[in-house]
Amino acid sequence: MAKRVTDRQGFWTPLPITSPHDELGRLAETFNQLLQSVDSAVHQLRQFVTDASHELRTPLAVLHGETELILSKPRTAEEYRKTLAAIDDELRKLTRIVEGLFTLSMADAGQLHLGSEPVYINEVLEEACGLVSPRARTKNISIVRDLDQEVPYVGDEAFLHELFLIFLDNAIKYSPADSRVRVSLAKMRAPSEYALKIRA
Repeated sequence: MAKRVTDRQGFWTPLPITSPHDELGRLAETFNQLLQSVDSAVHQLRQFVTDASHELRTPLAVLHGETELILSKPRTAEEYRKTLAAIDDELRKLTRIVEGLFTLSMADAGQLHLGSEPVYINEVLEEACGLVSPRARTKNISIVRDLDQEVPYVGDEAFLHELFLIFLDNAIKYSPADSRVRVSLAKMRAPSEYALKIRA
């Protein structure tokens, strides 16, 4: 039985159970459950690494390009300032990506503990829109907000902030250049229900 497990070469195949009620059958069932858990964990880890690699590739390439450009020859103070501003923007983006990936990994592992505090969703959304605006400008995308109405809520402000950033980043990423991304909060029929809309 142990040899069947070690011969898998990284791929899990359930052990056959011919007699589920005897000692060997119960042992095989225990091995199957254990290996299924390990296989699921490995799959999540691989997916996390794939997502991280994909998301980090673009800002790292931009940082590399900006650094090579500024080091290629002497620049004016204004050129240095503009390049440093671009680098700072990409570093902020990297920070958001890493924080988002960490949040997702914690959620996948069932270890995400959300806080409960009074917040205004419209203010969290407004701040998130401000953070993604530089990225939107690189594609000449304007972010049209309809967030004037105050929307009180009790929840985890940091998690909501990260969630909104993910939504907005995706909206900008998959929207064509020279377009608009509209962000609005609409009141639903129930007095305490609102709908968030982010659309191109």
